[in-house]
Amino acid sequence: GCPCTCMSARYYTHTGQMYALRLYLDMMIHDLYGFNATTQFFAQLLSTRYSGLEHLFPPSEDDPAICEGGPSPAGITQQRGKIPTCLHVHGYAKLDMAVIGGHFEALRPETRDILFQDYVEEITAQVVGVKKMLAFFRFCFLGQEYYVTQIGDPDHSLWEHT
Repeated sequence: GCPCTCMSARYYTHTGQMYALRLYLDMMIHDLYGFNATTQFFAQLLSTRYSGLEHLFPPSEDDPAICEGGPSPAGITQQRGKIPTCLHVHGYAKLDMAVIGGHFEALRPETRDILFQDYVEEITAQVVGVKKMLAFFRFCFLGQEYYVTQIGDPDHSLWEHT
């Protein structure tokens, strides 16, 4: 499940956990590195930590669509090219960011950068699995916009307790 302190995230569907993590990481990077720094953060993470190691993460045909919307077997019809969220997911992510982000903000930048990258990798491995980490980093942080799901929307089932 989601290792974030977001109390309800561990109950979301697996895909909901991934989208909650995506939002949380975006918010953390915004707080630590500045507005619109997320795409650059992941480009740098991929070039410094994964360059030459891609063979350890065998690609699958569905990797480019890991954060794509569109019809799914569960009947969820996410808006293609956008990341779903909802108000309570955002609220929990904001709380997590305030609690955890303060620990990273207290560190010197050179120490913070190393430890934060480790943290991002660790929680991503727990949520999406080690085999899908590279795809998640590569395809889920390309500047996609968010959209808010509402109770009654098929997409809102992402946040239902499982």
